[in-house]
Amino acid sequence: MQHLRISVAVLASLLAGAFAQDQTIQFGGVARHFILHAPTGLSKPPVVFVLHGSGMTGAQMVTNTKMDAVADKEKFLAVYPNGINNSWQTAPATDFEFLLAIVDTLDVRYHIDRERVYVSGFSQGGVMAYHAACRYADKFAAVAPVSGRIQETCVPKRTIPLLAIFGTSDVLTPDAFMKDLGIIADFDGCPKTPAITRPYPAGNASSVVTHMEFGPCKDGIAVWADSIKGGPHEWPMDTKTKMNGSEEVWGFFKQWTLHGAATSARPLPGDKRARISAAYAAGAFRLDGVEPGVRIRILDLQGRVVFEAKARAGEIPFRSKTSGVYRLVADGNGWTVSALMPVVP
Repeated sequence: MQHLRISVAVLASLLAGAFAQDQTIQFGGVARHFILHAPTGLSKPPVVFVLHGSGMTGAQMVTNTKMDAVADKEKFLAVYPNGINNSWQTAPATDFEFLLAIVDTLDVRYHIDRERVYVSGFSQGGVMAYHAACRYADKFAAVAPVSGRIQETCVPKRTIPLLAIFGTSDVLTPDAFMKDLGIIADFDGCPKTPAITRPYPAGNASSVVTHMEFGPCKDGIAVWADSIKGGPHEWPMDTKTKMNGSEEVWGFFKQWTLHGAATSARPLPGDKRARISAAYAAGAFRLDGVEPGVRIRILDLQGRVVFEAKARAGEIPFRSKTSGVYRLVADGNGWTVSALMPVVP
């Protein structure tokens, strides 16, 4: 990596606890810029890169993705770098090291969780996201290209959790996007046939999104895709017929670390009245906040129910099962919550 010098003004701002939106670092003898959104109340935060498309800026990605709102709710750093002349350089002088320099810069002030650094991007930014995850799979925990494709080949250092989002009326064909998805899915050792949810989200009958889940793959990870019928070259944000792309990206990211599926207990998304959390350890799921009589289902990533019962105590035996990632679903009175959970017998 090239030598990094942090400007005095930026360092003073970081150490003072402020989060000036426009940040500048000297990298490779050039002043490089990025926009940083740092929510209050951070503690060892994850980092999410949101990379712009060709001819765009980080500021446009702030506006188009509204990722700041997700960061505020979920407590992660949202970073919007700028490419030189509004474009990304992949060779011979690459911008990947620029992203890693930003990671080092953020660690000075925020003591980030280096196990949870993620990269997403739109169009050419999606290309960058693919390649950053491939070249630096030991640095980025998961990747989510939106309307972006693979434009080079490499051999990653580990399996890569991937979410790809694209429209069927994009400038490229759905087959092209699925070909790239297949490259990663094959490398990750995923099943050839995905579990399909249509419409997606399942509760929105007006949605034109088809959601595909390939998994469980090697190391318990998953590869997902959201195909938007009639969708153009865009970062989707229409929740009436599509979905909030930024919430979708973070919902995928937060499941993964550099070492596979997150293993700590965490809240299950869904109805806020259901204060449920779950964790897996020593051959059992342990549940908190589950009322007696709540129906519990455990599904594999093919959508097959492998366990079903009504909750009694706060523990569900789950021994003699194949290691991987399972979906835990709790159905209460008028509400349903679910989450992916790693299982390592």
